[in-house]
Amino acid sequence: MHQQLIDRYIDTMASLDNLPGEIAAVQTDLNAAKMQLATSERTLADIEAQTALNVEGKNAEERKARLGLTLKSDAVYVRWDKAAAVERADVAKLTAEYDRLSREFAAVGYAARLTAAAMEMLAAMGPNKAGDIDFRMDAAGKSRRRSHGSNGTNRPHDGAGRRRRRAVGSTDAVSTPFSACIGKGTAP
Repeated sequence: MHQQLIDRYIDTMASLDNLPGEIAAVQTDLNAAKMQLATSERTLADIEAQTALNVEGKNAEERKARLGLTLKSDAVYVRWDKAAAVERADVAKLTAEYDRLSREFAAVGYAARLTAAAMEMLAAMGPNKAGDIDFRMDAAGKSRRRSHGSNGTNRPHDGAGRRRRRAVGSTDAVSTPFSACIGKGTAP
């Protein structure tokens, strides 16, 4: 498990190292696409304004309808309109990619913090050996320790009473808060 955490941490750090560059590249492309789209839209607006001067009609609705028909038949306007449509699609795609990479960066950062905390916790626990945990059982699987003359089973109030008695005026490990044990390699 330790090696899996180390491998995960290395992968996470590599992602944290690569993602800012990817985000910057997408942001640069997005800014260039937005600038090109703005140029295309200004050109379209200029063509519309020049064409609108030559369109005549009885009222505003008729002039607007004739302007639309005139623009659809203008090859230069159609070419700029198609280019602007492609640029709008590019801007939308790059915006989505930028947002995805930004969210991925935040998620990888959170994963790095979680992995580091897990590694720190495992380091504080010490080496993982078979003899680290002692359940005080005999060979038959029964408790070697009797609890206050009972039949060997602990009742809920037995454990609470012992901890309470030890905690009053005592500085043993039972009364030590968990946060004080982190980094010392001990557990409460």
